[in-house]
This record gives sequence, structure tokens and C-alpha cells, in this order.
Amino acid sequence: MPRLFGIVEAFVMIACAMEPPSARAESYPSRPIHLEVGFAPGGVADIIARLYAKELTVRLGQSVIVDNLPSTYNMKPTEMVFRAAPDGYTLMQGASDMLMLPMLKKNYKYRFNRDFTPIATLASSWTIYAINSNLPIQSMKEFIEYAKANEGKVRYGSGGIGTPMHLAVELLEQQSHVSLIHVPYQSGAASLTDLLGGRIEMGSMGLASAKSVEGQNIRVIAQAGSHRHPMFPDVPTIAESGYPEAQLEYWFSLFGPAKLPADVVEVLDKALGEISADFTFQKQLTRVGMAPFFTNSETFRNYIDQETDRWQRIIPQIGLPELD
Repeated sequence: MPRLFGIVEAFVMIACAMEPPSARAESYPSRPIHLEVGFAPGGVADIIARLYAKELTVRLGQSVIVDNLPSTYNMKPTEMVFRAAPDGYTLMQGASDMLMLPMLKKNYKYRFNRDFTPIATLASSWTIYAINSNLPIQSMKEFIEYAKANEGKVRYGSGGIGTPMHLAVELLEQQSHVSLIHVPYQSGAASLTDLLGGRIEMGSMGLASAKSVEGQNIRVIAQAGSHRHPMFPDVPTIAESGYPEAQLEYWFSLFGPAKLPADVVEVLDKALGEISADFTFQKQLTRVGMAPFFTNSETFRNYIDQETDRWQRIIPQIGLPELD
């Protein structure tokens, strides 16, 4: 009998191995999916994750559960998904600044095209440049001229060293050949308070932050995205302002463990593409200061390579300090 059982078991294993990919894809998902998020509830990253999780739940017919694992450099989700089985049931929300970690953190061991499966990009946003409205300036070109005329005196605030808001201004300084004094704050809110109070001349901030104080003592002069966001349709992009190399968007994305089966990736890509194309969903993203930014797995993988090459070139020029 034991020998007969062993033969039967062998046939079952062979049959499972021969199951066509389409059959596996049709059965995925057959249980809840966990989406690991490295930020606390209530922030933009968490909101984006929950918006997509809700829509994926409807389209996939299984619950997509957001697990908040707040951690420096997104380490808890990264380590969890790195160790997870490549079955599509443990996924991770990624963010654009994660691609810079191998260049800024000496002992950072992960490479996102090698150690994970890039599934899709989800949404993007970008920096808004705002000045204190007491300055006699109406455009980014005028601000650059003002900064050059007051070399070493013009201050700008951001939410901290190495944040997208900081890097956006660093790129602007490089292309415009101007030198500004960076005042890093613990948060974008603190930077905004000092901008309103006239203690700094310019603030680099997120779209939602700028919108929250619209009409107060600030003037928005440019935005760093590839196009004008619906929140600020009359504000020119940084490229329209004459500085195309200073364009910088930050984005959220979806990763799975390495070697995630292609048919599982295809199921997720199809659902995410449909969600991103839905006009009602796009309006939800707009309300939180984001914009749709969907690319499928193959395009996302190539995009990671391009962005990695870009930051490998730029970071040494900027001279960012190593992270602890």
C-alpha cells in the first residue's frame, strides 16, 4: 500500500506541474491578498493603497487587505515580500524614492528588478513651487533672476533632505545655475508655516499642501510634473518655465516577490489597468493630489532601469549624504 500511495502521489504532482498557465490564472486569486504598506494609516501612501485595494477587491473577487507596517525606508514590507512565496498573495506598495536607497545606504542589499517582480506603477504626483506673495515675482524665471541677484541669501524649505521636494529643487539649481539655501524641516507642514510667515522665500511642497493654503500669503509659480495637474490648471510646468531637466515626479507602485508567475502578473496588470482608466477613480486620485500613472510590468521594469541610471548619475552631482 505505501508503494501504491507513492505512485499515486507522483502522478498528482506531475498533473499539477502540467496544468496550463491559463488554468492557474483563472484560479488566481482563490483567497485574500495582503498588500504591505510601509506608512501609517491616513497619509497619502495609505490612501492610494486603500483606493486600489478596494477596486481590486471588486474586480478580482477576493479581499485585498492593506497591512500598515510603518518603517524607515519601507524596510518591513520590503523584507516581508522578499521572503514571501511567489504566489501573488503577498504584495508590496513601492515608492519612487526606494530606487535611490542602493546609492544612499551603504549596506542596502535589495535591487528592485532583481529581488522583486515589478507589477505596475499606480499613481504619481509632483512638487509645487510656491513663493511668499510679498515678493515681486510672478514666474519661475523671475524667481531665478531674483535668486541670482541675491546670491547666497534666498532660502527654500522642504520636508527634509533626500525627499522628492528637496531633490526637485536640487535639479532646478543644477539646470538654472543658481545657488539657494536649503532649509530642511521635519515635515512639509512646518515648511509651509514658515513660508506663510515670510521666514523663507520659497517652499517646495506637495500638491495637496499647496492647495490647502491657496489664496493665503503664497503664490504658486511652477509645478515639477510632466503636465499641469487639475488642482493647478493655470500654473505652468517646470518645462514650460524653461527648465525641462528639472522635471521630477514621485510615484507609487506595486511589487511582488521575485519570480512571480507571468500569468499572475497578467491578472493583476489587467485589473490595475482597468482601474486606472476609470474616470471616477481618476477623480478620486485628483482629490488627494495624485494623478493616474499606470504602466504594465514590462514597461515598469524598463522604467526602473532608466530611473536607476538617472539617479546614479545625478546623486553624486548633488552630493547627498549617505543615510544611516
